[in-house]
Amino acid sequence: METKQKICLIRKVLGWSQEAFGESIGLSQRQYGRIENGDSKLSVSLLEEMCEQWGITHAQFASMDVEQLYELILKNRKKNPTPDHAD
Repeated sequence: METKQKICLIRKVLGWSQEAFGESIGLSQRQYGRIENGDSKLSVSLLEEMCEQWGITHAQFASMDVEQLYELILKNRKKNPTPDHAD
């Protein structure tokens, strides 16, 4: 699975809108949408920022499938709850 597809699926299963998640990493909805659509390249530093928002490491993102990541993110959130970012 491509990175852009993986970040899109994770964002969706966590219930984040493009706008809310984009804002959490310092991007507008349009800028973030271009990354998910493959119209803009994703830098390593931005991917690391996304992983930080999800409470996972870049290595975990690279080595796990979406279902494993979702379970890990939920487990980490139970330990360190964050506000709901869904719109």
